[in-house]
Amino acid sequence: MKSDMSDTHNHGEEISDDAYITFIRNQFQLESLGDRLQKIQNTTAIMKDKWRRGDEAMRDFTVCKLAGFLKTLKYWPRDKFWDLVSGCLILCLEMLETGVLGLGQDIGSRLIRLVWYESSISP
Repeated sequence: MKSDMSDTHNHGEEISDDAYITFIRNQFQLESLGDRLQKIQNTTAIMKDKWRRGDEAMRDFTVCKLAGFLKTLKYWPRDKFWDLVSGCLILCLEMLETGVLGLGQDIGSRLIRLVWYESSISP
């Protein structure tokens, strides 16, 4: 059985009812898939914004705490231990800052090497 489905953009060509049903079903599935992909993209954008704002708040908090702590260091004797502590804190801050940008994948290993190296040469 043939039918003229004018909304299929076939310029008046006749197609079978089965072909038309298959076409409509595939069109609906593509629209549903497009809607789902748009929802995923919107959710991802919202989560990235929340994570960015959370990282900024954590970085601001850490900077304030770190600055306050480093100010107290000037009243202590500047020995290797305090140099190690301040170095570790600065590297932790770098990890927070570069983690937000996705640039600091190897800073954690740098921190571990610093701690291991400093502790192995200290008496």
